[in-house]
Amino acid sequence: MILDHGASLARDRLQPDDRQILVAWGLSWLIGFLTLWLTADEDGGSTVWGFVVFSVLLFAAAVFTAVHLGRRTAGIRGPSAVSGAIYGGTWIISFLAVFVINIRLSFTDLDSSVTAPVSFGLPVFVVGILYMAGAAIYRSIPQFVLGAWIVVALLLSLFAEMPTSYAVMGLAGGGAMLVTALVVHLLRGRASLGAS
Repeated sequence: MILDHGASLARDRLQPDDRQILVAWGLSWLIGFLTLWLTADEDGGSTVWGFVVFSVLLFAAAVFTAVHLGRRTAGIRGPSAVSGAIYGGTWIISFLAVFVINIRLSFTDLDSSVTAPVSFGLPVFVVGILYMAGAAIYRSIPQFVLGAWIVVALLLSLFAEMPTSYAVMGLAGGGAMLVTALVVHLLRGRASLGAS
């Protein structure tokens, strides 16, 4: 029992705490998407002010995640470290691609009724897919459910008019991340009670 407790403490100190990461991203999505919704212009497009607030929130969540992961995984070697590095690199490469695609879309002659849902939906779709892929790597059912829910919420939000899509994604996406953090917290509490 003492060895199990020691192993559990070591695991808690060395593994990233997905609850903290989910709260950081959940808050950034919830506040950010609702800001885009509340500050949208007459055509339903995001204003510069709303986009800046949302970008700052996403950047803050990304910095928090990078610092947290760096501290928790420093010095860890082996297959888990390789898997984590590949998965982290996949997020970076995917979002660089999303950024380039959205920049390219902004220089087309396409109507904003076409470009807005694509530039809004593409990064959300990537997040949902990467959460589901991460669930396979880390064997996490809550992470899989969250990724699947984000994709479903995105599909539902695309049937709403812009800027209502922002509100749907803020509540359904950011809210789901916060709920998932709570579920994971409760499941871990129950598991630690069962082990003692």
